[in-house]
This record gives sequence, C-alpha cells and structure tokens, in this order.
Amino acid sequence: MSEESSQSSISIHFLDYWRVIRNRFPIILTVLMLAVITAYVVTVYFITPMYQSEARIKVAKENRDESYFEVNANIFDPIFHEAEIQTIKSEKILMPVIRRLNLPSKWADRTNSESEIPEDVVIDILRRSLDVSEESGSNVIKIRSYSQDPNEAKDVVEAVVQEYKKFRDQTAQNKEQRAFDAVDGKIEEQKIKLKAATDEVEKIRTDEKIDLINRQMSMLELEWDRISNKLDEAEQNYQARKIQMDMLLPLPPQEFLDAISANQELGQHIAELRTRQLQLQAGIEQLISGGVASEHPRVQALVAELEKVEEQLLNVIKGNKKALEIQLEVAKGNVERLRKDSDRLTEEIRLQYSEKIKPFEQAELRVVQEREKLQLMELRQLQRGVEKV
Repeated sequence: MSEESSQSSISIHFLDYWRVIRNRFPIILTVLMLAVITAYVVTVYFITPMYQSEARIKVAKENRDESYFEVNANIFDPIFHEAEIQTIKSEKILMPVIRRLNLPSKWADRTNSESEIPEDVVIDILRRSLDVSEESGSNVIKIRSYSQDPNEAKDVVEAVVQEYKKFRDQTAQNKEQRAFDAVDGKIEEQKIKLKAATDEVEKIRTDEKIDLINRQMSMLELEWDRISNKLDEAEQNYQARKIQMDMLLPLPPQEFLDAISANQELGQHIAELRTRQLQLQAGIEQLISGGVASEHPRVQALVAELEKVEEQLLNVIKGNKKALEIQLEVAKGNVERLRKDSDRLTEEIRLQYSEKIKPFEQAELRVVQEREKLQLMELRQLQRGVEKV
C-alpha cells in the first residue's frame, strides 16, 4: 500500500514539473538564446584569440668525445633532457630569438607603447609563452609557442629550433676544437717522450753491450740445444738399458745365456763352451755305459774338464750381469752429467736475459708504444685537416 502511494506521488511531482516547463518554455528559450548570443559576442569581440605553433625535435647526446669513443645516443637520459629543456628556455637561446624577430619593437607597436619594451621584460614574457617538454620515455622534445599572432607563434618556434640547433652545432664544434687543440699540444710532448725512450734503448745497448750479449746468448743457446739433444739420447739409452737389465737378471742361467748370445762375439764364445760341455757330457756317459768305472782316471779327467767348462759358463753369466749393472750406472751418470750441464746453461741464459736483455726489450717495447701513440695523434690531426676541407 505504501509503495503504490509513493509511486503515485512521484508521478504527480513529475507532471507538476512538466506543466511548469511547458508554461515557462518561451521564457526558458529566451534565456538560452541570450546566453548563446552573449557568449558569441564576448568571444568574438572582447576576448583576444591565442594561437599555438608546435615543433618536435629529436635530441641526443653527441656521439663523439675527446677520446673518440662512441656512445649509444638512443638511450633515454632524463637528466640530459631536463638540462636541454632548460637550455632551450635560457637567455643564450631566447635572446638571439628576440633580436632576430625584433620582438621589443613589435610588441611595443601592439600595445601602442611609445618606446620599445626592454629586452629583460620581453624575455620574461617570451619564456612564459613557451612550453618546452619531453615526450615521455623518448628523445623527442616538444616546443610550443602561444601568441595572438599566428605567424608570430610559428616564427618564434622556428627561431627557437634554429637557435638551439646552432647552439648545439657550435658546442660540438668547440668541444671538437678543444680536443684537437689538446692533441696538437700533446704531439710535441709525445715526440719528446719518443726521443727519450729511443735514447734509453741506445744507452742500454751501449752500456750493457747488448750486441755482444746477444752473440754470447746465441752461442749459449746453440750449446744448450746440443746438450739437450745429447741429454735426450742419454735418457733414452738409460731407459733402454734399465728395461734390458730388469728383463735379463731374473732369467735362469740357460735362458740368460740364450738371451745374451745375440751378441755375435760373445755368442760365439758361449756356443763353443756349450758345445764343449755337451761333448764332455756325452764322453762321460759313453765311458760309463761301456763299463768304465766313474773313479777311472779317464772319467775323472773328463769330469774335471766339464766342471771347468761349466765354471767358465757361470763366470760368463756373472760377468755379463755385472756388465749390465755397470753399463746402467754409466748411462745414469751420463744422464745426470748432461742434465747438470743443461741446467747450468739454462741458468746462464736466464741470468743474461733477466739482467741485461729483458730491460733492453722492455725499453724497446716502450719505444713501440710511444711511437704508436704519436702516430695516433698525427692521424687525428690529419683527420681534422680532412674534415676542415
């Protein structure tokens, strides 16, 4: 019941409003027309129109410095861009614009002033009429100019851009000029350094008798090469004899005799002894098998001779084993002697190099470095001349 009465009350109120609007429509229309006409008249005849001109310029750091190293000019640097914005709004940019466009005289005529407006006032007004800002996160700077005169707004923007470009070009040129001037001033200094380094080389060459030392070192190096080759051969001989002895010494007597029989002279002697041994053994067996007693003088004589031959074979084995040991010791001693000679020559060469040759080579290296620096400076000087042409 209450909801129905509320809806009925809203409907009654709306109808009341509608009746009022309908009855007062001529008055409302008249007021609206007067407001529109008043706004038009004020806008056209009383408010001075303002015109805007805009320019967008891409600004980046110089890609050359005094050291001629390249930098990435596409990286956004907010500090650099804020500094450039302040530069654009500074007196060194705006004052040439004011004089170039003759703004004090123009603005005095516009305000019907009897004398020109002072430049400090003009620059303050011009700075307020300029809006210089950066596009977020980019290398683009926007320059907007506001003026009652559309041509003046355009001229101001163009003049600001041109003066800023001129300022940047002049700054880069001055920076490059300072770099080249610094190079010019250092060329003579570098020549002095090069001469000092060259004189130092010649002084060391004379005082230390480098040419004589080089000949001595050449002889030492040749001797070292000879000793090193002999040392290699001696070590190979020692290793071969050691392996031979390690293989022969553990062998049984007969196998040892077979192994050393490879020596032609020694093998012939061993073969004769072993042949005589076999003959004696066969003779003894033949006599005993023929019924001769072992105590018979003939048998005893053959046995005595056999023992003598076997003793000779044992002496051959002992002698050759001893010879192998002696030969190994001789080979080892030869290796040690040659190694000492090699170490001695190595130390002599090292001392000659570290005390005499190394300082000389370091001095020569300094000459090369100083000469390369001078050549680089002269190349930059030549580049400057080419760029000027």
